[in-house]
Amino acid sequence: MNSKQAENLMKLDKIGNMKVKASPHHTLNYSKGFISESEFQRDPEEDLLDCLKNQNVITVKRITIKRNGQIFPTKHLILTFNNPTLPKSVKIAYINCPVKPYIPDPILCFKCQKFGHTITACRSNKENCARCSLPDHNSQTCKSTTPKCFNCSGEHPSFSRSCPRYKLEKEIQTIKITKKV
Repeated sequence: MNSKQAENLMKLDKIGNMKVKASPHHTLNYSKGFISESEFQRDPEEDLLDCLKNQNVITVKRITIKRNGQIFPTKHLILTFNNPTLPKSVKIAYINCPVKPYIPDPILCFKCQKFGHTITACRSNKENCARCSLPDHNSQTCKSTTPKCFNCSGEHPSFSRSCPRYKLEKEIQTIKITKKV
């Protein structure tokens, strides 16, 4: 289906006597990429979006870092495109910025410590500690001196990026994005 056919399908409100409403798929019709350009580090996201709208960009989100309780902007911007295929680059003012695929971090539930869902979608009725992986308390009240991962039983907290299970989940995310699965 080409873009003109898709546009006509979106306008359709009736098939025979039946009322219908077509809407784009919430993930398959879009793509996310990121750019890294220190030239735009201080520019507001709204201004950058205004410059990028004519290049099929529908959202701009700056990646921030937290240091000593303070949030700092980085030069990295996540762009959402109104197109399933990422462009090779975007142009902002006079700068051509290469676009790389955005691979999100795996989702970890801070209640049960399992990957694949968040606390709001958690079906577990018990909380597991992120530090020692024992049930019925959280990491803020944990008295254990030795960490133990809930996912791999390794000597690190469940949220550690060095966890083999985290690395596997990250690899799965990478395949999902690059192979469009």
